[in-house]
Amino acid sequence: MNDDSLPEPTAADVQKLKTIASRVTDEDYLRDEPPAELWAAIAGEVDRPVNEVVTLRRRHRRAWLGAAAAVVVAGLAIGAGFLWSGRRNDDVVASTVLSNQGLSPLGAESSGKAEIIRRGGSYRLHIDLSGVPNEPASYVEVWLIDRQVNGMISLGPFHGDGDYAIPSGVDPAKYPIVDVSIEPADGVPTHSGVSIVRGLAAS
Repeated sequence: MNDDSLPEPTAADVQKLKTIASRVTDEDYLRDEPPAELWAAIAGEVDRPVNEVVTLRRRHRRAWLGAAAAVVVAGLAIGAGFLWSGRRNDDVVASTVLSNQGLSPLGAESSGKAEIIRRGGSYRLHIDLSGVPNEPASYVEVWLIDRQVNGMISLGPFHGDGDYAIPSGVDPAKYPIVDVSIEPADGVPTHSGVSIVRGLAAS
């Protein structure tokens, strides 16, 4: 991966950034005057003296809201920088399209993509999946499967788009098939045989 390029943010990244933005409350938007510490915070962000920041603000009783938004945007940018700089160390070693072709009709609307990611000495599976069916008394599970479709590694229940840890000691090159299945809530740990999407991860 080129160090100058930044990957697209994941759903988890977006949620973290929304958390940062949530620091601005409804009460803040109802204020007629800014809180005392606001201008100092803005001055710190733009590296200017507080008196200059106060002088340059628009002469409108609500104008400070724009400055407050600027602080939030700056916080989002800083937060995104930390998140994305951490992901720069990710090495995508294999990827695949997830398709329902030839699989259970329960996943007829299901499709997505998956990546095997290496970070340091560990691996994870990143999944983006849409059209996941909601079947009564069942749940959706994520798997890695070998080429002979004999050995299977469960990565746990599907919890939405994002990362799924691959157990330590598991070589993903030996389990290149990414599979998502519908499992009955019967306590049986083996694969049900009802797959909604599948793909062969290749480098």
